[in-house]
Amino acid sequence: MRKAPFQNSQQWKIEREHSRMKSHYKQKIIQMRIEGGHGLTWLPHLDPKMSDSDLSIAFYWLLRPWDDSPAARLGLLTRACPPGDKDAYLLHRFLLKGWIKEFEHRQRRLKARWSAPGGDPDARSLCLRNRTIITRLISILRASRRYAGQMADLAHTL
Repeated sequence: MRKAPFQNSQQWKIEREHSRMKSHYKQKIIQMRIEGGHGLTWLPHLDPKMSDSDLSIAFYWLLRPWDDSPAARLGLLTRACPPGDKDAYLLHRFLLKGWIKEFEHRQRRLKARWSAPGGDPDARSLCLRNRTIITRLISILRASRRYAGQMADLAHTL
């Protein structure tokens, strides 16, 4: 199906302005949550000053309950994204994506240190440990998307 051409590009301007306002709204909500504290989510905010080993150890213990049981997973998701709170879900998703990008960036740096002549054995072990952390963060992102969708469907049926 082809879109009809816009008359005087008025419709295009309206759609562009609408998408800009929607994006601005999401960023505003996220900024308000970050400034006011993030009591609804269990993820820490990005701190690029943390060392690679400290970050890896912190996330290892933070994500450890994720593999324990379905009840523990549901508890983590319920704390991070209370049912019906779209803003909490947006903040949770924003933080997850930020941490995934941060870990991927650090993985590239660790890989360069590991592959350099002489190689750094600590970088290799951190790289392997971070790989599991990234996998868990991605699985949490996917599960939270499904969870939020099911909670939204449930809210519409009530």
